[in-house]
Amino acid sequence: MRHSAFTWQSKKHTSVALSKAEAYIGLAGAAQYAVSLKLLYQVIADTLDKPVLINEDNQEANAISRNPQYHRKVKHIDIKYYFIREQVHNLNIELQYCCTSKTIADMLTKGLGRVQLQKSRELAGIKELTVCK
Repeated sequence: MRHSAFTWQSKKHTSVALSKAEAYIGLAGAAQYAVSLKLLYQVIADTLDKPVLINEDNQEANAISRNPQYHRKVKHIDIKYYFIREQVHNLNIELQYCCTSKTIADMLTKGLGRVQLQKSRELAGIKELTVCK
């Protein structure tokens, strides 16, 4: 919110993924959290007219949320996960594709090489601390 990350989480799926499109299931928790924070922000600041932007590195998940015609390919996904599609439709959230090489959160969830870690840190606005002796 306000062009900043407001949360991150790494969690194991509780179900077996049958396709790459099931990253959509992982978005459900993020969407719920984003909508609840948006409502809280509206109460406090009395304004937030733009959707909350959620970066996702899975194009299939983004397509499912935007296109009801995609339903044929994901009939095996439980109906409760269509909350995401509803929130996108109601303009409460917006999903944006972020290629894996630019996924800032990877520094928190994966073992990265030094160069990639520094790049992610810079993109996140995290500064290196210098220690004075």
